[in-house]
Amino acid sequence: MFKTTNGGENWSAVNTGLTGLWVNALVIDPATPSTLYAMDGGVFKSTNGGANWSNIGLTDVTDANIYALALDPETPTTLYVGAEDGVFKSTNGGATWSNTALDEWVLALAIDPATPTTLYAGT
Repeated sequence: MFKTTNGGENWSAVNTGLTGLWVNALVIDPATPSTLYAMDGGVFKSTNGGANWSNIGLTDVTDANIYALALDPETPTTLYVGAEDGVFKSTNGGATWSNTALDEWVLALAIDPATPTTLYAGT
């Protein structure tokens, strides 16, 4: 994971605590931009602009590969994850997770910014 603060002129590594080499999805909390979520062999959270990461996992609900992340723009503590075995939802910033009713292999997620209760899942 890398970060630039000058439009791509220079980049610095911001990966302390990430366990893998591949970040497949990344979202930023619009209300608190220093809070980020990344998929790196699990779900990770940073509250300091990516300097440090903590695993908030999903290991208690799924062992499947995770492919997509989406964050509710109006309620940024609501986070969705697309995985091999469906869509998972957290309403507390990733502290706990529940499986939604969709049991499909989900590769992409998008939230309607005008109506955040509308979620699209690409299968």
